[in-house]
Amino acid sequence: EPAVLESHASYFKRRGFRFVCARELASEWPDRSICFTFDDAYASMLDEGVEVLTKVSATASIYAVTSLIGRSSIWDKGNEKPLATEKQLRTAADLGFEIGNHTLTHADLSSLDEGAQRREIEEAQSRLLLDAFRCGSIAYPFGKFNETTVGVCRSLGLRVGVALSRRPANPD
Repeated sequence: EPAVLESHASYFKRRGFRFVCARELASEWPDRSICFTFDDAYASMLDEGVEVLTKVSATASIYAVTSLIGRSSIWDKGNEKPLATEKQLRTAADLGFEIGNHTLTHADLSSLDEGAQRREIEEAQSRLLLDAFRCGSIAYPFGKFNETTVGVCRSLGLRVGVALSRRPANPD
């Protein structure tokens, strides 16, 4: 909910934390920094979340499924939600938000061979760069990846990958 997001962002702001985008974590992690990430680029995040974060001078990384921009979250079977349009993504990028790679189709990368993983990641990355988004990170759909995924990402210049997990974040 927007009020909860504002509460969380304000908490870190009051304590002197610096908000960074995930792509900034490719180098040494800045002291007293926090990185908010939002998978899937739901329209509601772009409509409400960007406004809330901008209000408290915060930024974040928002991960878009490039073949579904402006459509709906087909992976949420029975609970599909609208996804951000290109215009919404552009507005967020212009405000300093990172629009990151969340693959071409939201595939479970760990279940694909190297060629299919490369297609999912590379085609999404090409579209983001073609649209002039400064994408420097990837969020693995469903939090799933393997060593092949990491190798493909590195070969494409993606030095930061994030995944859903219940463990501390670290440079590895």
